[in-house]
Amino acid sequence: MIKNQKINKLFPVILCLAGSAQILAQSPPIPVSRSNRAGLESIYRSLLKSRGSLPVDNLDANGLWVIPVDRPAAQPGANHALPSPRNPVVIPNPVTPLSTGRAADLSPAQRAEPPAARQETRRSETPPAARQEIRRTEPMPAVASRSTTGTAARNNIPAVNLPTEVTPTPRTRYAYRAPDFYKGIYINNVTVRTPRMYRPILERAVQAGINTLVVDVQPLFPSDEFIKYARESGFYLVSRIVVFEGGLKTYPPPLAHIGIIVDTAEKSGRNGFMEVQLDYIRFADNPNIVNLSLAQRYRMLEGILKMTTDRVRPLGLRVGADIFGRIAFNRDDWIGQKIEIFANHLDTIYPMLYPSHFYHEPHRINDPYRTILEGTQNCVNRSAGRAKIVAYIQGFPMSIGSHTYDAYLRKQIQASHDAGGGGFIVWNITNHYDAFFRALLQVDPGNQW
Repeated sequence: MIKNQKINKLFPVILCLAGSAQILAQSPPIPVSRSNRAGLESIYRSLLKSRGSLPVDNLDANGLWVIPVDRPAAQPGANHALPSPRNPVVIPNPVTPLSTGRAADLSPAQRAEPPAARQETRRSETPPAARQEIRRTEPMPAVASRSTTGTAARNNIPAVNLPTEVTPTPRTRYAYRAPDFYKGIYINNVTVRTPRMYRPILERAVQAGINTLVVDVQPLFPSDEFIKYARESGFYLVSRIVVFEGGLKTYPPPLAHIGIIVDTAEKSGRNGFMEVQLDYIRFADNPNIVNLSLAQRYRMLEGILKMTTDRVRPLGLRVGADIFGRIAFNRDDWIGQKIEIFANHLDTIYPMLYPSHFYHEPHRINDPYRTILEGTQNCVNRSAGRAKIVAYIQGFPMSIGSHTYDAYLRKQIQASHDAGGGGFIVWNITNHYDAFFRALLQVDPGNQW
C-alpha cells in the first residue's frame, strides 16, 4: 500500500519529465556559438525563443493577419510595439498543412549549404584548420510543389490566402550619397564597442582605400563615439541586422520579434547609419516547415522587406539584404530568397559568394575568380538595374586548395570589379584584415576604383 502511494506521487513528475523531453526533441535546435562572445550572442538568441501569438482581432474576413496603421499595444512580455508602415501589410495567419505534391529534382546549384558550415564561417572564431573538417551534408530535399490546390481540396484542407499588399515603397531622395563602388569590410559587435580594436582597423582601412563599413548593431548598439569617428573618417556606414538567426524555423514568425527588427532599422537611421542591411532574411535551410509553398515563402519575406522600407525610407536611408550565394545560380529556392522579388524592394543586394561554401561543386571552390565573376554577373542581370549588386567575398582561408591566401583574395577582388557590379564587402568574423589589405593594395594600388 505504501509502495503504491509513492508511485502515485511520482507519476505526475514522470509524466512532466517525459513531456519536457518530447518538447525538447521536437524543438528546432539553436546553434551554440563556440566563440568567446557566446554570452553576448545568447542575448540575441533569447529573443528568438519567444513565440508571440497572432492577435485574433487583427484577422480580416479572409482569415489574413493585417498589420494596422496605428501601433497596437505591445504583446505581453515584449519590449517593442509592432511597427506601423504607411500602408498596411497583410501576412498570412498560421497555415493548415498542405500536401507537398510531387517532388521536383534539383540541379547541383540548388543543393543546400550545410548550416553547420555556415555557422562556422559567420558565427565562430574557430581556427581555419578546424573549419576544414566541417561535415558535409546530402543534397537539399525537394521543396513542396506550388500546385497543391487539387490535393488540398480532396483532403478537405482549406486554401491559404497570401498577402495582398506588398507594393514596393517609393524610393525617395536619399540623405547620403553611396559610393559608386563599395569597397568594404565587416566589423563585428565586439570590435565596434572596443576603441582599441576598431581604431587601428579603421586607420588601416583608410590607407587601403576602404570606403564602406558593414557594422553589427546587435546584440548591443554601437556607441556614438564609434559612429562619429567612422563618419569623420569618411566611411559609408551600413547597419547589419540579423533578422532570423539561422533562418526562420516557425511560421508565421514571432510578432514581437519582427517589431524589434524594424525598430532596430529605424534606430540605425536616426543614429547616423546610412544604409540598413538585413541578414538571415530567409527560411531555415533544414526547416521544420515542410508544408509551406514557395509562393508563401516568397510573400512572407517580401512582407518583411515592405515593413522595413516603409519605416526607414522616409529617413532617407537605403535598404539592402544578404542572400545565399547559391541564389545567384538558381531560380527558385525553399529558403524563400529570390533576386527578382528582392530587387523590387531593395536598393542593394549582397550575394554571399564565398567560394568555399559551394559544397559538392569543386569547380567553384577551386576557381574563386570565376565564382565571384559569374555570381555577380547573374545577380546584375536578374536585378535588371533595380538594385545595386555588392558581393560578399571570402576573407578567411577555408578550402583555398593550392592557392596562397593572398592570391585567393586578389582573384576575388579582381572578379568583383570585372563583373560590373557595385563593389564588394569582405567577410572575416574575427576582423583580421591584414592579408586583405595587402591584396587590395596589390590589385588596386592607386585606389582608382
